[in-house]
Amino acid sequence: KYPAMVNGPLMSQSRTSFTLALTLAVSAVGCPGVVVEHPPVPDDDDSAGAAAMVTTFVGSPGGAGLDDGVGNDAMFYHPYGIAMLGSRMAMADGWGQTMRIFDPATAELVTVTGQPGEPGYVDSADGPPRFDYPCGMEVGPDGLLYVADRKNGRIRGVDLDTGEVVSLEDQFGIVESVEPYDVTFDADGNLYFTDLSACQLRRVNLESGISEVLVGTPDDCRSLDGYGPAARIGEPRGLAYHPDGRVYFTDRVGENVRMLDLVTGMVSTAFGSEGNGGPGFEDGIGTEARLHKPTGLF
Repeated sequence: KYPAMVNGPLMSQSRTSFTLALTLAVSAVGCPGVVVEHPPVPDDDDSAGAAAMVTTFVGSPGGAGLDDGVGNDAMFYHPYGIAMLGSRMAMADGWGQTMRIFDPATAELVTVTGQPGEPGYVDSADGPPRFDYPCGMEVGPDGLLYVADRKNGRIRGVDLDTGEVVSLEDQFGIVESVEPYDVTFDADGNLYFTDLSACQLRRVNLESGISEVLVGTPDDCRSLDGYGPAARIGEPRGLAYHPDGRVYFTDRVGENVRMLDLVTGMVSTAFGSEGNGGPGFEDGIGTEARLHKPTGLF
């Protein structure tokens, strides 16, 4: 079910390329319990070939399960999203149907909400919370953890202190979504999410509850750069906001990572194949590089 999982040193040409590549690869495969440790490299050290060590920090390599625990005694069932909570990490266990917190200081993994292995759609107001394939997530300006609940077609807000769950529709009004995959926030507190089935990137104003399509249409799922609604997305997945005023997202059909300039509305290919040029594994600059089914961004 999973690729072979072997701990050990991994070589990379640069710290930047290695970190991004592992973020994409681990998210795409969904292997339980992989953490990458890279030795510090001085800012003025541009030497190639710095070694990185891949170790299993939490989870049982090659085995799936729902158990909380410490280190290798804990188990995941297809983990996807990760969000930083200070020194801790929130994690979505997709097939496990739960939200979990990992503390690197103690190596302890704890389930905070959701019913392990039992999919459903229930907010806290109606009973014990349930998810159906939670994926990407990020902490919002109000301190809630916002989660893309993929199969329920909802954005859910999770209070990690209490475990309470509320749907965005109930809290902020109607937010139509087909299959949300990942979420992020800009500097003004607007929420963005990739809509997998609709081939769209959308934005939600949390004060008004208004949702708008920024890129893509469900009638034309392909990778095409351009301005705003004229641009197309083949299969939007991972999503991240950068302080430079751009939203970056992965496109698995285009085999690339693309970016939306929030000021100009221009969508362009950051790196990977332009258009639908096909997969590959070549390193390089911008569109000279090649990717194969990129998924997560962090």
